[in-house]
Parts: sequence; C-alpha cells; structure tokens
Amino acid sequence: MGACIIPSAPIPDNQRYWLNIDGVDPPPGKPGIVVTFSFPEAEFKSMVLPMILIRRDDISPANERWHSKHVTYRTPAEGALPVTLPVNNTALSGLKGFDRMEQGFQAIPYDITYTISILAHYRGAIGQRGAVQRIFEYILTRFSPYSVVTVFDDEGDPRGYSSFMEATSVLDEHPTVGERIIGFGVTLRVEAELDHTTVEIVRTVTQPLTLNLIKL
Repeated sequence: MGACIIPSAPIPDNQRYWLNIDGVDPPPGKPGIVVTFSFPEAEFKSMVLPMILIRRDDISPANERWHSKHVTYRTPAEGALPVTLPVNNTALSGLKGFDRMEQGFQAIPYDITYTISILAHYRGAIGQRGAVQRIFEYILTRFSPYSVVTVFDDEGDPRGYSSFMEATSVLDEHPTVGERIIGFGVTLRVEAELDHTTVEIVRTVTQPLTLNLIKL
C-alpha cells in the first residue's frame, strides 16, 4: 500500500507502519495514518483513528492448484564432498558430483483471505467521512479486482502471488452517538503457498554399479 516505518517518529510510533494520502489529515501528533496487523484473537488496548487494520481471516488448502510431490530444487548439501566416478567404459565414466545432495519439494498451495478495514470516528462527520472515502478509494487503486501481492520469504527473496478482491463492505457501527465508528472493509483472497515441507538429504552414487551373476 505504500506504507513505511518512520525511524524519526517517537517510540513506539517508530515501530509502526504509517501511510500518507493526499487530502487525509493524520491523527493529531502522528506522522500519518497507522497501518497495523491483527491476528483473529488480538485485542486492542488503544486505537488511533483514522487507521487501517489488516486481519488474516482464513487459510484454506487450494486443492485445485495441488500437484503431485515435485522436487523444486537439488543442490549439494552442507558439508558435501566432491566425488568423481572412475574412468571406464560406462555411461557414467568420469562423472563429477557430490556425495550428498539436499533437495526441496513443492510448497503446499493455500488460499489466504485478508480483510483490510478502514476505520474512523464519526465525530466531525463530514471531514471523517470524506477521509474514509479517500482512503477507501486509495485501497481500491492499490488492490484491483485482480492484482499481484509481493512478499519476502524467510530467505529475503521476493515472491509474487495472485490476489483477487472478494468483496467490499460497510463497517459503520452505532454503539453510542459519541463513539460511532465509520468505515469500509475490503476482502482479498491471495493464492499463496506455505513451505512447511522439510528438505531431504540423500546420498548419491559414488562408485560404478556392478552386477554379479550367480548360477544356482
């Protein structure tokens, strides 16, 4: 969404993501609109509005994108020793390699849904409603009905995943007149994958195979 961490902000504000949008005033004393993440059971001790809340809703296996178990990479294992097969008349004559190889398998495909909630106080209704509308339009420009979400994996490598807008919703609440919350929700479905399969270390052929025939 273009949000970033501002190191010069006071603690703990320098550990949050902030987003600045033209025409939207940030909360008093804050460097921008806070973007925060929530687990389903999380509770908020305090909320700074307006804000953008990202909640992960569901993780479902995507069986239609499942393929049989494939090896996605094969590389020399840590500490593997180089070997060279003896030169002879076989097809493997002089072949070079390593005595142990590490191989990884295809990640498991999942569909992960997220809800991006845009929340603000009703106080100052005209200004806040306009701010919520601008943030909502900004989110729609960043996440179209079909888009690509780029994330970084544990190795720091970028991965792109297809994202689909499932629905939008109105999040207006009326607990009391003074504390009314207004906002919108945008639900995204990301065609993702989880690398929760362990790698395997396999030993390789280091000597030519011999066939001994025994007459019975």
